[in-house]
Amino acid sequence: MTRRATTGGKAGKARRGNTKSRRTGHLGSASTLQKQLRERTRELVESRKQLAEALEQQAATSEILGVISKSPTRVERVFEIIAVNALRLCGSGWSGVMLFNGETIELAAIHNLSEFDGAGALRRSFPRKPSRTGATDRAISTNRPCYIADVSAIDQYDHPELVQSIGYRSILSVPMLRGGQAVGAISIVAKAANAFSERQQALLCTFADQAVIAIENARLFDEVRQRTDDLSESLEYQTATSEVLNVISRSPTNVQPVFDAICESASRLCDAVFSVVWRYDGDLLHYAASHNFTREVLDNIFKTYPKRPDRSVAAGRAILDGRIAHVPDMLADPEYSHELALAGNWRASLAVPMLRDGKPVGAISVGKAEAVPFSERQMQLLTTFADQAVIAIENARLFDEVQARTRELATSLEDLRTTQDRLVQTEKLASLGQLTAGIAHEIKNPLNFVNNFSGVSVELIDELQATLGTIKADDKTVAEISELADTLRGNLDKIVQHGKRADAIVKNMLQHSRQGSAEHRPADINALVEESLNLAYHGARAEKQGFNITLKRSLDPAAGEADVFPQDITRVLLNLISNGFYAATRRKAEGNGGDYKPVLAASTRDLGDRVEIRIRDNGTGIPPEVKEQIFNPFFTTKPAGEGTGLGLSISHDIIVKQHGGSIEVDTRPGEFTEFRIVFPRKAATLGEGGALA
Repeated sequence: MTRRATTGGKAGKARRGNTKSRRTGHLGSASTLQKQLRERTRELVESRKQLAEALEQQAATSEILGVISKSPTRVERVFEIIAVNALRLCGSGWSGVMLFNGETIELAAIHNLSEFDGAGALRRSFPRKPSRTGATDRAISTNRPCYIADVSAIDQYDHPELVQSIGYRSILSVPMLRGGQAVGAISIVAKAANAFSERQQALLCTFADQAVIAIENARLFDEVRQRTDDLSESLEYQTATSEVLNVISRSPTNVQPVFDAICESASRLCDAVFSVVWRYDGDLLHYAASHNFTREVLDNIFKTYPKRPDRSVAAGRAILDGRIAHVPDMLADPEYSHELALAGNWRASLAVPMLRDGKPVGAISVGKAEAVPFSERQMQLLTTFADQAVIAIENARLFDEVQARTRELATSLEDLRTTQDRLVQTEKLASLGQLTAGIAHEIKNPLNFVNNFSGVSVELIDELQATLGTIKADDKTVAEISELADTLRGNLDKIVQHGKRADAIVKNMLQHSRQGSAEHRPADINALVEESLNLAYHGARAEKQGFNITLKRSLDPAAGEADVFPQDITRVLLNLISNGFYAATRRKAEGNGGDYKPVLAASTRDLGDRVEIRIRDNGTGIPPEVKEQIFNPFFTTKPAGEGTGLGLSISHDIIVKQHGGSIEVDTRPGEFTEFRIVFPRKAATLGEGGALA
């Protein structure tokens, strides 16, 4: 036990000494750790504060950028958000955003100013030219941030009344720079001095950059929108002018659809309540087309126009001056017709002349209900429409001239062809006449011998039969001789019959060969018809005993004279009248008398530059199959010896080819036949031999 105590005593002292030493060392180390901990804690708090500020600043810038992206044209909203965040993050008294246009500073947005007594004075200080002492003015003038820690320490600071009334001490202003030049500034103020830090200044610079982005975005957006509007307007104008050109191409001869299209487009594109197209003939102004006029206004125009142009309306001025007439306010213009303006409820008017070779041929006018001037683009558009209207008028004029010239050429060509046909026909007739005369003379002599010897042969047969009657012969022989004689006599009768027909043909050929030898001169048409009726009637009565027919005349006194070959026209009329006599006589014979009375009617009628002759009989008529061939040479329906088939063919050539007329037939079998002859009063004169006289 004693060992233990001793040992324990020495050892315990040693241990106690070591324990004390360790306690002292531990206390010093704890104090250092606590100090480090507090320092670290402060750093962490400061870091957290800085982080919170950074996050808050990032949130603010994100908010501003979000507003910029959502509302690229609403810079006022961006300025308001910047002012709010500047005040919130910098802890100032109030904040504002100012814009600079190169000459004056204007207030764009302000936040929290209503809490200060000098709010009204501050607002009234804008707009103003920048000075050299105010913080905002300095920032804009120098293109650098301006921080005044204590404005009361500056003797000559601008706006002392604002400093006194609002009561601020420190102010920070940063410029909004675009291309190195200030376009505005962001300013914040505080009642305390030295209120703003470098971090806050940097933050405000960031806001300034964002404000510039917003301004530039808005400017670019406005430019794009304006450019888009301009392009849309240009496209609309081009579309309208293209539509007018399409109408011109579709209506080269009619200007009315073009004028209507111009009026409609002019009213729509010029924001006008009416539009009118006027035509000018060099003396009077004529209404041509309009759009959106009331019936009352149109009735008034129809009562007033056409009239000479005057200065009481814009269209009259455009015509008289030969240039655009613009009346922004009709009621303020002493020359303008106020009565017309009030009646139509119009205030502004614009008229553009339609010029051809520098001379007015019309005008286009438009009007507005408000006293608002028309734009330069609208004037250019109306000028384009005026040019297009002139194109339409010129196209129509040229088309009409071409058509008229074409008609003249066609008429000349037709006249030339007619003359050529007449020359050819006359030459043919002349050549045919010579040939026919030669042939006819050659045929006539042997034909006379045939006809004469046929007659003599019949007489010889009679003598032969008489002689044979004196000779005794048996009955059989006598019968045979008589039969042979009768057969021979019958053959000779047929020879005589056909010889007479051949003789008639030869006579017609000789008569035809003399065509063209008559004189071409003016002749009284009624006299020719009357003479032909008398000749044909007395000739028929002399040829056939007991012939009788009723003649009816309906001769137009205005038929007058025509340039014809009188002998040839008479030949045609005699032919037609004789055919009518034949048809009427034949119908009477087929009906064995009865109640039928033959009638032939002749009529004439004045047709202006032409004359008409009709020959109508109530005879047998012409069957359809025959009607198609009646003008063919040598076609006839008469029995052998009664017709040659040349009469109607020659008549057709005389009327159509020689006189340039027409001959038509209207018939109904068993009832009537009517020939209608029409030929010009004046025809190309042909001299002897078919040459133009």
